[in-house]
Amino acid sequence: MAAALRSEASQDNIAGPSPNILLADCGLFEPAPPAEGWLDRRIARGTRDFLQFPAMRPGEIERAFAVGLDLAVECASQGIRRAAAALVGKGASLTADVSACVHTGLPVEKIVDETSGVGGTTLYARRQAVGKPLFYYDLAANDPPRALEYLGGYESAALVGFIIGCAAESIAVTLDGWPALSGALWAAQWAPASRPFLRIAAPLSVSGYPPVRELLGSAPVLAQAECRLPGAAGLRALCAHAS
Repeated sequence: MAAALRSEASQDNIAGPSPNILLADCGLFEPAPPAEGWLDRRIARGTRDFLQFPAMRPGEIERAFAVGLDLAVECASQGIRRAAAALVGKGASLTADVSACVHTGLPVEKIVDETSGVGGTTLYARRQAVGKPLFYYDLAANDPPRALEYLGGYESAALVGFIIGCAAESIAVTLDGWPALSGALWAAQWAPASRPFLRIAAPLSVSGYPPVRELLGSAPVLAQAECRLPGAAGLRALCAHAS
């Protein structure tokens, strides 16, 4: 999970110092070398394949949730008032598609189409992969812990903990990208009080975006061009517009 954080002192100065950039490793298969802003929060060497087993083993959902919650508490202790979050994971987009289907009630074909960046036989395979857990696991939007345990990944559960923890500390969280946006649906369902603190970074071109945006009840804070600013400039834009 990636997070850009801005303190109260610098939140109104978009041209000021870059926000603090943190990357929380919740479960890479191999540990990454130490680097500035890199947090080793690995729970295991990746989740299991949710097409064959529930992604998380017993107890892992609680540990992943705690990663995000602890990060939110640490942010509050440092005077952070705005944050932007994104998810990076091998199956993050696939999990996002399943989550969107569960929450919107729309069929897979309405969520996974050519706007997902795939076509032909690849599109067919993607739809099959999204449809399988929906059929076998009887996932329910009103039971986030069980659903996340079956779907994974660790970064998605950590995001849920981060959002809920930030809301408790009155920290606004701007969601960057489809996996983060769809993953936030679980936090909004689990803790409805977190909804007012959620922001959407920029409009997305995927077909699942409009219904998910409607469920979250939030409008984009940036135009797509702003969100594509390189490196720290883009992250400054996200944090500066998060209020």
